[in-house]
Amino acid sequence: MRESILEMQGVTYEYAGGFSALREVNLRVTRGSRTALLGANGSGKTTLLAHLNGTLRPASGRVVFNNRPVEYSRHGLASLRQKVGLIFQDPDDQLFSARVYQDVSFGPMNLRMAEADVKQCVNDALKAMEIEELWDRPTHMLSYGQKKRVAIAGVLAMNPEVVLLDEPTAGLDHDGTEKLIATLDALHTRGTTLLLATHDIDLAYRWADEVAVVSDGAIVQHGTPEAVLCNAMLVTSAQLNTPLMLEISVLLRELGGLAEEAPFPRTREEMLTYLRVLVDQRAAGRSL
Repeated sequence: MRESILEMQGVTYEYAGGFSALREVNLRVTRGSRTALLGANGSGKTTLLAHLNGTLRPASGRVVFNNRPVEYSRHGLASLRQKVGLIFQDPDDQLFSARVYQDVSFGPMNLRMAEADVKQCVNDALKAMEIEELWDRPTHMLSYGQKKRVAIAGVLAMNPEVVLLDEPTAGLDHDGTEKLIATLDALHTRGTTLLLATHDIDLAYRWADEVAVVSDGAIVQHGTPEAVLCNAMLVTSAQLNTPLMLEISVLLRELGGLAEEAPFPRTREEMLTYLRVLVDQRAAGRSL
């Protein structure tokens, strides 16, 4: 079994007025994984993420990081947030400095790093997000996509072990989404654990190693994308749709065009490649 880096154990949380936002949530995030948190709007995804970096404190249950329960002291929370970075859905909720360099350097400076080390952290983060040319740009003059990338750079400058993202592709066009996913993949290659909340089930299916479905403040299922999202009753009850690539794969298998032992294509490119091979084989009179 892969090592756990971040866990929620029986976490319950209520907002003022008695609204139950999380109900006995158990979630285990494995080190180095790419996990998608799926659910409809209002299902509890954002509240769950806010608990994982200590922004919110459970009414009951506990959050565990690197096998140690989170301490809600000033020092404990500062230590947690250095290692577990949270990126909000709206970058305007995260950017508060006048210029890009100031904003991205805020975290490292609070760690009392030497000036040269701060500069290196900021430059590395800007390079990772491919926005080096924006270093002196006023934040209010950035496009929405640029603001997203600066907000992520501000978290990366802290060199976190885990990055949490709340609806990271919301408001981005196709090109912006693809660039962001490529950046996340590069972070994953470096060993960063990634957990993103989204209602984009097609994105989750092609990108994630694991998916956890949130419904009415509870985790209703957690596993591989294929195992979880093939459950049509679960997907419907959680107000989600079955990913298109998964629907096509299931149909191909039912029609005999995809062997039982063959993995399902998960991306558009994988599906097109498979279909081209299938067409060529059928045209040549060969079976799979």
